[in-house]
Amino acid sequence: KICWVSNQKYGEGIQKSLTLPLETLLHEKGRNAGNAKPSETSAAFGAEKIYAAAYAMFEVWISTDQNRGAGGDDSTAALNTLFHENFHSLDNIYSGVKNFDTIGNDIIDLLAAHFSRIVNEDRWLVYDRFRHAWEEWLAVNAQSDARPGRCSKEVVKKIEMTILNMGLADENPDTVPLMVAQFSAFFAEEMRSNCQNFQPDFDPEKTIAQIFSRIGQEKKIKGFSGMAKGEKKVLQDKFIELYMPSVESTRKLWRVVLLLAKLRSIYPPATLHDCEDGNDQNPVRLGSTMLGE
Repeated sequence: KICWVSNQKYGEGIQKSLTLPLETLLHEKGRNAGNAKPSETSAAFGAEKIYAAAYAMFEVWISTDQNRGAGGDDSTAALNTLFHENFHSLDNIYSGVKNFDTIGNDIIDLLAAHFSRIVNEDRWLVYDRFRHAWEEWLAVNAQSDARPGRCSKEVVKKIEMTILNMGLADENPDTVPLMVAQFSAFFAEEMRSNCQNFQPDFDPEKTIAQIFSRIGQEKKIKGFSGMAKGEKKVLQDKFIELYMPSVESTRKLWRVVLLLAKLRSIYPPATLHDCEDGNDQNPVRLGSTMLGE
């Protein structure tokens, strides 16, 4: 293979951002049973043990909905709470230090800062998450018959029919197409935002109603601004009927798109092909190897 898709777990940057600072903290501020500093070897061993315990907690936390919506300072605070609640006795993990009552908070601050960076950079298991999101979208999309984004002409016709049924004259032929275009743009924007910013109390019907209320606010639409409140309510209900079946598939599609943008190729060590020997591993041939970002 010349390259493959990155699917790193949670260990990138561990030495610089966590285990070395943790080792230094244990060695400089830690005190053993004899009130002496632990040796550097002992401190390094302790740092690895504490990291392994924290990693196991983080792996469970990141794989559940507990982490949804956590980002920036929120993720640091959430992880700080996680480690405080689960590290009941650090000396059961590493017995080389006995003054955890003094340095325990500093240790947890280091752990929370490291794992919070992983959450915020959002590069963990990207390929696995992309594949899962892709499979979820395929399943939902296969069951969805209504896809307004792909049949805007049909939506326009249904909205025009609704207006005619209300007894309103269609004096401005561009009114409905402009309404649908504005609504579709707002709908896509809202679905993307919902994927990026987890909303545990997300209400699809209420969201569509709020999107409808934005029509004509940024750019006036002739024939729409003059409608009565009751007439707009009828149109709002029609938009809800037409777009509700597409909410879940659109949100899942945005999840796919956002994760796809995060995929990165990684390249293993390669050697220039030796025509005489020919036993090189992962050979690169000049003028014959395609490398991309």
